[in-house]
Amino acid sequence: MSKVFTCVCVADCRQRVIIVGNGPSGLDIAMQVQTVCKHPLLQSQRSEARLLSDPTPTRQDKPEIVEFITEDRAVKFEDGSIEKDIDAIIFSTGYFYSFPFLNSLKPPLIGDGTHIQNLYLHLFYIQHPTIAFPVTQQRVIPFPMAEVQSAVIARLWSGRLSLPSEEEMKAWEKKTYEETDGGRDFHLLNFPRDADYINAMHDWAMCTSDAEVRGKEPPRWGSKEYWMRERFPAIKKAFQDKREDRHKITTLEQLGFDYEKYKSELQSESKSLL
Repeated sequence: MSKVFTCVCVADCRQRVIIVGNGPSGLDIAMQVQTVCKHPLLQSQRSEARLLSDPTPTRQDKPEIVEFITEDRAVKFEDGSIEKDIDAIIFSTGYFYSFPFLNSLKPPLIGDGTHIQNLYLHLFYIQHPTIAFPVTQQRVIPFPMAEVQSAVIARLWSGRLSLPSEEEMKAWEKKTYEETDGGRDFHLLNFPRDADYINAMHDWAMCTSDAEVRGKEPPRWGSKEYWMRERFPAIKKAFQDKREDRHKITTLEQLGFDYEKYKSELQSESKSLL
């Protein structure tokens, strides 16, 4: 009976599985599990998916779970439907921030766990900026974010950059908290905020006038990167919809996303308006 409530990584072909959550992790897990579990895989979602592919014979969308009926190994959903004989449920519903090994820091990093407190630019612990937390943001492309933040960290800790006053850093945190209503949205950088952040961090890292100590240049996004990032949900969905054929995809053009064609069409539209 307890197996109904166990989070599992792999399900075999005899198991009925529910994935709870439709974010990037839930989507990736669902794509893998549905290749080996009993069909259809059920995917419970609280809100409309940004990345989820259309339902197929192997995967079915379900609303939010409202009740576990343990005697039938069943789950009741918000629409009143009941699915019985469930073998495994995988929760992919996000997380709380937690740094128990830093509990001695004052002021504390963690309040209710929805975000990290006392950070400047989502990165530096204001009271002790020799502590940094790269890639704390959500809904971002992690590798360029990590690279540009690492460039700033390296330059700051080597003395090539400096931070503003503690009062200014606290003011940034307060302003950001108010603009995002705090909580879970504090570290949320939906496009184009993520792209703008990357470019701002690049410009800060490269602002030294001494070329000899400027160091390696981190990423800076141009019009093509902005174009790709804006279309990322559609690109991800198109890729997943290819199902097994997705392993043959190596370019965006194969998915129907052609930047050069887009740029050419944009130029033609601009000329026609003249």
